[in-house]
Amino acid sequence: MTGGGSETSAFVPSNCKFPGYAVKTLYYSMSGSVDANWQSAFMDARNWWNAANNDVRFVPFGPNNPPNFSVQQQIAGSTNWNNDTCPGGAPGPGSFMMISTDANGNGTTTQARATIVHELGHAGGLNHVTQPMYCGDTVGPGFQQPKAVMKTGANASEGQMWAFINCGGVLPPYVDDNNGINYVFPGGK
Repeated sequence: MTGGGSETSAFVPSNCKFPGYAVKTLYYSMSGSVDANWQSAFMDARNWWNAANNDVRFVPFGPNNPPNFSVQQQIAGSTNWNNDTCPGGAPGPGSFMMISTDANGNGTTTQARATIVHELGHAGGLNHVTQPMYCGDTVGPGFQQPKAVMKTGANASEGQMWAFINCGGVLPPYVDDNNGINYVFPGGK
């Protein structure tokens, strides 16, 4: 399934959406268990999303804005180093993004940041893209899909880091990811 009905959109909306699809600010809380390196990686990833060509922003929660999801860290015991969940199909109390340090080090790498950008994409209502990627921003030869941080695969060369590794070191999110967020939350740029 492609999102938005356009041949240039390879994003896949998920069931992790806000009721009414009108919310443009996603509030998060940061657990005290998240160490400084991973907090820094999260902030960089958040800033990459916030600076991208879309109208959705990830912002710390405040007294008048309860968190839509929390960011937590698991030191060991997980086979997936990042995952997220949206109980009932929509972000809200109990929704979280878990950072596990079982794989890929201490949060100081580009891969750590790209993975968090990927997980924030899930929090924003995007699912995995599994089709073969292409370095362009439109459907490529053989209907290959545009580069997307929401790409998933068994390793970095097949997953979130695919476009960074293969398309000149450009940092995510990419045009396809922004198109997806704007589809989930209409009114984006």
